[in-house]
Amino acid sequence: MTIPSCASFHSYRKPVSPRLKSAVFLVCVATHAACTDARPPDRDGWVLSPTVIESVRVPYSENTSIALADSMVACTINSYEVSVHCVNRLGRVVSVFGRRGEGPDEMLAPTRLSSGRDGTIGIMDGQKTAFVVFDAYTGRFVGRTSISVPVFVPASAFDSTVTGTYNDMAMVGTDFAKTLVAAEFRLGTGDVVRQWRADVPTVDECGVPDYGFPVPSSSGANRLSDNWVFVACKGHLVLIDATGHTTVRASPAYVDEKPNPSDVADRRSRLERFHRNAEEWNARHNVIDPTARKRMDDMIQTYAMMPKRYYLLRGQETYDDNGRLWLSSSRDREAVSYLDVYDGIHLLGSIRVRDRLIDFDIVGNTLVVLADQRRDDDPDWIPNRVIDWYSIDEF
Repeated sequence: MTIPSCASFHSYRKPVSPRLKSAVFLVCVATHAACTDARPPDRDGWVLSPTVIESVRVPYSENTSIALADSMVACTINSYEVSVHCVNRLGRVVSVFGRRGEGPDEMLAPTRLSSGRDGTIGIMDGQKTAFVVFDAYTGRFVGRTSISVPVFVPASAFDSTVTGTYNDMAMVGTDFAKTLVAAEFRLGTGDVVRQWRADVPTVDECGVPDYGFPVPSSSGANRLSDNWVFVACKGHLVLIDATGHTTVRASPAYVDEKPNPSDVADRRSRLERFHRNAEEWNARHNVIDPTARKRMDDMIQTYAMMPKRYYLLRGQETYDDNGRLWLSSSRDREAVSYLDVYDGIHLLGSIRVRDRLIDFDIVGNTLVVLADQRRDDDPDWIPNRVIDWYSIDEF
């Protein structure tokens, strides 16, 4: 693992976790050697590169969600079989559950996974607007709860309730972040425990932020506070507290870079899938759209020339047990990827992981990364999808 240099550690202008500071000091004293300074040029903060503990191959999927049942078992969605696959760090399949259908233990369009207590995994079924819970070790169906809002994205672990965000469809045409509502639903009944939203400001240079999420409450990781964090362009974060006070910070780790070949290939794949669905709809309704293909090609060309958005998709943010915010960054994502770690909206540093990061999750001192390994011998750019386990004890 690469850690900040002993000499330069105290010169950082960004606040640093006391736990990390202590860990670096002990390592330096124990080794009597200079630590490696891995800061990016002209930027504050540190870059840590933890060692991969285990790596497990999983089925390729159009879905990009991962969740830990505990430090040993991780689950992903197989979109082609409409099922959830759970594997352990030894590479063994622990359970496979769910299938396409209308039954209580069946799904139509699983979108996001969420960790529960006692080894349970929750799946948001977007098409049926239901939250379905299974035991990750046995595959046993635990229960289903109807969620009375569309496109609900769980924002924390769940216990007796599940909390997340959705978009107020009555505000269609409004900036995306301004339509976001946080809501807490009681499992079993689907009753709304509470719901709330933030007054999202316009950020100079960025306009309205892209998306946001509530901050966990100090009373427990399964509860959310009235504070919000919103993500804007070029690594800007916007913190809105319960009183409406707004603080805006630009990430010093932001890198202005254009999409790489893997980014362009992924964008082309998604647009072509959308194009095929649109063509099927047009054929059923006798609609002719001769310019559709050119519009798609133009969109891909424009995307390839524009700087990448710095953060990945909504729903990939995670808070660890110490209340630190982890965000997956679009930086590089070819041979390596980066997770930016914040205390509030103050950047502590970045975690560098291998391959092309798709999603991640954290339980205790265990970090898992769902990643694509690009294969040079594959002309169709079909990657190997793996789950990498990392220990973040030192952090």
